[in-house]
Amino acid sequence: MEKKTVSFYRKYYSYTGGHQKVKDYIHHFIASNYQPLLFTEGEASTCPDLFKNLENVTFQEHYKPQDADIVMLAGMDWKAYMDSGAKHNNIFNLIQHVRHADRQLPLFEYLEKPAVRLCVSNSVKNAILPFANGPCHTINMGIYLPHLKNRKSSDLYILASKQPELGHEILEWANGKGIKTILHDAKKERIDVLSAMSSSRVTLALPNISEGFFLPSLEAMHYSNFAVVPYCIANNEYYHPCANLIIPDYEVDDIKSAILRALSSHHSVSTVKKYIGQRIVRKYSLKKEQQELQKILKLYV
Repeated sequence: MEKKTVSFYRKYYSYTGGHQKVKDYIHHFIASNYQPLLFTEGEASTCPDLFKNLENVTFQEHYKPQDADIVMLAGMDWKAYMDSGAKHNNIFNLIQHVRHADRQLPLFEYLEKPAVRLCVSNSVKNAILPFANGPCHTINMGIYLPHLKNRKSSDLYILASKQPELGHEILEWANGKGIKTILHDAKKERIDVLSAMSSSRVTLALPNISEGFFLPSLEAMHYSNFAVVPYCIANNEYYHPCANLIIPDYEVDDIKSAILRALSSHHSVSTVKKYIGQRIVRKYSLKKEQQELQKILKLYV
């Protein structure tokens, strides 16, 4: 039987975790016996090859969703889809942030369009549910974590690409206390971020004030002894009091107190908490994400 086709569209001028997740879904559809049609525009300076040379993908020179049986849209992809004039009975809409429910943003208006919403967390689903035209499903974010075994040569790693000014403020404070610190205040290749986490006792990851799913929380729980991540809505979903994730209020003094608490934790305590944290992280696998998508596809296609 001939494979069903699924259309993807990406503007790719700057690498984000959202783009990585769209690529994951391309692979999920391939594993589910679909033929992806992909149109991309632009090339990011970080991870420029993300959407290049993908096996089992048909690349389009022009965006023609009408050539596909079903359509996958994420973020502002809706605009290009609507401009194309295509019409489909089966549209799957990947929702990766609670901001889709913000009436002040262009994303909000697309919730009135009929589609099956695939939400990366319950926080996202709960945010959009009152406004979405069509069914909403949660498929928890799946992640791939390469094996890294770095010596803990640093006390603190600050991931501040989303909050560079705050990152520098914390760095200055940490230096004053003799805390050996690594700071990334701009986007880095993912392997560089993970290596910094792996070589640091504590990771402070600074999200936006609200997130749909903040991946560095789980990455830091896996690689560092402790992850300190200020409250951003989504990180509450994978918090457990016995695990190695600390969620301070998004206030400088609270963040500093959380860092000191993590650094002063006894080795035996941090070992147990990290073990529990890593068990939580294992629930967020790409394989499980793929399986959940396959269940949903069977319902609608």
